[in-house]
Parts: sequence; C-alpha cells; structure tokens
Amino acid sequence: MTNVEEYSSQIPLIVRQAFKAFGNDNRCAIVVALYEHDGRLTFSRLKTTLGLDQRVLTNELKKLRNGAIVTHYTEYTKGKRDYSYYELTDFGVDILKSVFGVLTRPYQTIDELADVDAASSLLQVAGSSAAYL
Repeated sequence: MTNVEEYSSQIPLIVRQAFKAFGNDNRCAIVVALYEHDGRLTFSRLKTTLGLDQRVLTNELKKLRNGAIVTHYTEYTKGKRDYSYYELTDFGVDILKSVFGVLTRPYQTIDELADVDAASSLLQVAGSSAAYL
C-alpha cells in the first residue's frame, strides 16, 4: 500500500465518492436544482431546468448516483409505470446542510486552528492541575 492509499483510505469510500460527485459545475447545478424543487424532479424537468444535453445529464446523474447523492426511482399507478424521478438522498441532503453550515462559520486558517487547539490543550492541562491544588 502506498502512502497516498494509506492516508486516503482513512476517509470512507462513500465520502470520497461524494466529494468527487460535487467536483463539477453540472453536478452541483443538478443537486441545487433538486434541492430547490423539493428534492426530486423528472429527467425531462431537470433537462429543461438546466438546459443540459440529454447525454451530459445522463452521465452526470450516473456520477451523482455513484456518490450516493442522488437516487432514481419510478412511481407506478394502478400497476402502470407513471413517472420516473431523480431525488436527493438523505446522505446528499446531509452533506449539503453540513457544507452550508461550515460555510456560515467565520473562516480560520490552519495556523489559527492549530493555535486554538494548542490553547485549548493548555487550558485543559491547567484546569486538571488546579484540581490537584
């Protein structure tokens, strides 16, 4: 196993696939369109809403399904096929909410985060030392 594989394997495959699924403007637009339309749309409605070519949309939806961001299902009425929908998964919605939650926080650099962690550790040590006095 290479160093890259060793480190990257510490992030679950489903999370890595989800990150990859968001790595394209078309796929991001699909996710936002679904989110804004109560989480589900037909293929035709997605195609019209986004103005994407059918082959491009099909390919992008496949990548979103592989990343567990979107699912596909068909509704049946009285045993007959009705409409086919693409829908955000709970996992996809959770990722969106998490990302938007992180983006609303004040930005801190890695160095600032390290300083906060170091100060927090010192306070914990000082607090536990005070308990012994």
